[in-house]
Amino acid sequence: MLDLDRYMNHSIEMKVFGKKLEILEPSFEMLMKVDELEKDLTSENLHERRLKTAELFLNHNKQGVKISQNDIKKLPFEAVSRLIAEVSAMRYEADQNPNSGSQSQAEK
Repeated sequence: MLDLDRYMNHSIEMKVFGKKLEILEPSFEMLMKVDELEKDLTSENLHERRLKTAELFLNHNKQGVKISQNDIKKLPFEAVSRLIAEVSAMRYEADQNPNSGSQSQAEK
């Protein structure tokens, strides 16, 4: 049986401002929001859009902790870039990592 509930709690651990958070894999709805943010991405609005994406991803955590854009602005640029890259990569993990335990790998 394909159990879609197994995908609801897939997360990655991150530590930010001394707090350990389990950042959940982005939902389909969140990915649509990111697509909307990036559709007219320019060098002029790049930082603003990355800030909004980072906020969206960080606030999607199991602990229910909310982190403001003002707090995220205090992080180094590299930290924000890594956050976005790591969370974005979660959606590809199941197909690329044979040890991820995904159902698609178990069914093959």
